[in-house]
Amino acid sequence: MLKEGEELEYNLQKSQELQQSVITVNDLIKELNSEFELVFFSACVSGENKNEAGDELIGLSRGLFYAGTKAMILSLFNTFKNVTVDNKVAVKNFYKYWIEEQQPKAKAFQQYIKEVKKKEEYKHPFYWFAYILIGNPY
Repeated sequence: MLKEGEELEYNLQKSQELQQSVITVNDLIKELNSEFELVFFSACVSGENKNEAGDELIGLSRGLFYAGTKAMILSLFNTFKNVTVDNKVAVKNFYKYWIEEQQPKAKAFQQYIKEVKKKEEYKHPFYWFAYILIGNPY
């Protein structure tokens, strides 16, 4: 168990480490020159944008687009269960359809969602409706 002074120092160190690992949208725009064809987020609310001063929409997706990413699959709201983790086979199949079979991203994504919906526990739209593909569909 840490003493009071040690605990404060420990918390300060952890806070500094966390701040060093945080990437902001401005960091993405200024420092990342990405030419990714696709970024697939399995995190909840990865597609959220916020209105900032001047009615500007800013968010992770916008930062990645400005940095050069061509397309993203992300979630618009919280999902009850992490569908992408529970459906590893379906996610692998998405990449198989898109890369190996050279289907457009939109078609591969559509097939991925169909596979997710086949599972009894994910039939309700709540589990798959949040996920969208934005950007270049090809």
